[in-house]
Amino acid sequence: MKFNKLTAAAALSALALAACDDDKMDDWNYKYGDSIDASDIPVELAEAISRYDAIKSYITNGERGLSEDFQVGVGIGATIYTDDDSPMKDIVDENFNIVTFGNAMKYQSVVNTNGKFDFTTIDETVAELPSTMNIYGHNFIWHTQQPSGFLYNLINGKTVTSGSSDVCENIITTYDFETESDLTNSSWTAYSWAKLDDYGVTSPGYDDSEGCAYFTISSESSSNWDCQLFWKLSSYLEEGVTYAYEFYAKTSEGTIDVQFLTQNDSYEGAYYETETATTDWSYFTGEFEYDGDPTDCSKVGIQFGGDYAGMTLYVDNFKFGVAIEEEEVCENVITTYDFETEDDLTNSSWTAYSWAKLDEYGVTSPGFNSSDGCAYFTISSESSANWDCQLFWKLDDYLEEGVTYAYEYYAKTSSGTIDVQFLTQNDSYDGAYYETYTATSDWGYYTDTFTYEGSPTDCSKVGIQFGGSDYAGLTLYIDNFKFGVAIESDDDEEEKSLKATNTYTANSDERKYELLDSVMVIWIQTMAEHMEEIAPGRVVAWDVVNEPISDGGNWRGLDNNYYMSDDDYTDEAWYETDEGLVVPWEDGHWYWAAFMGKDYAVNAFNYARQYAPNAKLFVNDYGLESNSTKLAALIEFVEYVESQGAEIDGIGTQMHISTDTDSAGIVEMFQTLATTGKLIRITELDITNGGGSSPTSDQLEAQSDMYQFVLDAYFEYIPSAQQYGICVWSLSDNEVEHEYWLEGETPNLFDTDYERKHAYKGFCDGLAGYVVSDTFTSTVYTSSEE
Repeated sequence: MKFNKLTAAAALSALALAACDDDKMDDWNYKYGDSIDASDIPVELAEAISRYDAIKSYITNGERGLSEDFQVGVGIGATIYTDDDSPMKDIVDENFNIVTFGNAMKYQSVVNTNGKFDFTTIDETVAELPSTMNIYGHNFIWHTQQPSGFLYNLINGKTVTSGSSDVCENIITTYDFETESDLTNSSWTAYSWAKLDDYGVTSPGYDDSEGCAYFTISSESSSNWDCQLFWKLSSYLEEGVTYAYEFYAKTSEGTIDVQFLTQNDSYEGAYYETETATTDWSYFTGEFEYDGDPTDCSKVGIQFGGDYAGMTLYVDNFKFGVAIEEEEVCENVITTYDFETEDDLTNSSWTAYSWAKLDEYGVTSPGFNSSDGCAYFTISSESSANWDCQLFWKLDDYLEEGVTYAYEYYAKTSSGTIDVQFLTQNDSYDGAYYETYTATSDWGYYTDTFTYEGSPTDCSKVGIQFGGSDYAGLTLYIDNFKFGVAIESDDDEEEKSLKATNTYTANSDERKYELLDSVMVIWIQTMAEHMEEIAPGRVVAWDVVNEPISDGGNWRGLDNNYYMSDDDYTDEAWYETDEGLVVPWEDGHWYWAAFMGKDYAVNAFNYARQYAPNAKLFVNDYGLESNSTKLAALIEFVEYVESQGAEIDGIGTQMHISTDTDSAGIVEMFQTLATTGKLIRITELDITNGGGSSPTSDQLEAQSDMYQFVLDAYFEYIPSAQQYGICVWSLSDNEVEHEYWLEGETPNLFDTDYERKHAYKGFCDGLAGYVVSDTFTSTVYTSSEE
């Protein structure tokens, strides 16, 4: 079905050009004589436009001698293309031989805040494309529409949850491994040192202390008990007593699972929490009530063997002893705070008003500190805002104005991070919002106080909200949720005995570079290989780096050159505080050069070359036809990247222009680009006409003329060997395609109803190399002989 061709009859009817129009006939007879042929009669515009063929037909039917592989493309919205109610698919398939997806292949569209890939949209769209339709990859690296939350969390320094000295009555005297004798001439023993290639004390330790213990695992190790470190106790553990432990650990590379355990002299053990050590120092703590089994427990320690050959585990500040009871922060009113059984969640005062946005929920085991249970909530793909997932406790009485309340809870995630906000609410769903915490894959402790100000009135619920589109498929675990009137402490704030405090340690600039580089290669490799899998050989080119140059001619992100959208905000330089990394950029903005320097572009092209070896690789930017400084800087960008050993195949010029754009600037741009010897592609061509949503016929004609001029200039000044195609940006003027781009304008080849515009003719004439309609003969009149 063709939505874009008018029939000749329809065109003539629209223009009141029926053959019986006596005035028109008299005019023709006067001009041409009594006996005329149809070929003598001018073809009216509407009829001419309707009789043009599909755009891509003029690749081979024109006079430019173009190869049938010459690319004539369109930038489209993936979801509009697959919408059964839109005529876009039929028009695109008929007129173009390559498509660019406006957003579907961008980093932020595919990877969420937790680093999870989701190819659903692109997979569904590619499945709808004709098998002959090629794809222009848009794009790998940009300064916007990046998963900035994921990238920020990646390079943000380590916030360690540091146990204070009072988590236990520590009995381990050489806990800090400052010297070799702290490990070898003390009560420390390692029963499986035969499975270690090396061990001892090295420097520095945690927090740049003088030392820590290290253990390099041998290839002989295959099970966790193959490598064990124990402290020999001076007396047996006592049944019914609650003990606590804490230690810091990190690895030389990768991850190592570390399990705390107790053991007697017969090598019988009780096994507790298993933690995962990474390449950053992490703090691990736990407590347990000793139940007398196994009997005569005389050792406490860790085991960490397994398939970790050649890896080294570092351990520091290992403490153990009778647990010191945590200070209560509130007069707790939540009776089923510990979620030990399913009834604690479902048959109590707990309610979750948005469980429709959860795939699953309930109680699972173990909970915090290896307790019998905790609550869990698996977030569904339908969740898009934090209030989509809420857990509330229904209070017996309303909160009292002027009273100070306190809350505490433990939380962790299945993977990645989830923002969790504490709030109060009344029965009309009016809420007051307090602290937001970021839960990670390790149990974290969160607590605070607030004085209720009476707003909103009649607050009857307290709880948390934790929904969001970036958390689909993730699970939040909650344990030991307590709330009540705050208990005042007699201690100073600094001496307050809490379960944990947070200490931030920044990543070095070198570490930030390494981390970003590591995910860049994963992103490019995964995306390139996935596209090759679903569209073999059809992703013929990639925008590897998009818009790297600012309007002032500088590398974006370098030397504090950032993007400014409008007067409402300006992206500024990142900085570090005692609490964490601060990146004052608009959501989705990410300036790779700010952390990686110019290497980011070199690495991006190298990775793209490695994982998309058969595709042409482009750098793409806008405003080149009107900003000669920017154009020169972009060419210097190409020269720099190639001087560092990478290779760039082509330069893309977007050409978001208007009918008022200086034609001389367009010619000069093409002439300059031609001197680079690179492939040149018009990547995002659209032309506004000055008429907004209601252009005049003159404005539409000027728009058509400009489309033809751009194509004529491209073919005239870009040598044929460097011509790599032309792409128009958006198919039509329909508002669904201009919700976020050129809203209220009419810049495209098809109108709001997906009918051809005057611009369609100008584009085809430019592609063909001649005015196609000059070859048409009129269908309005036939001679008297007929």
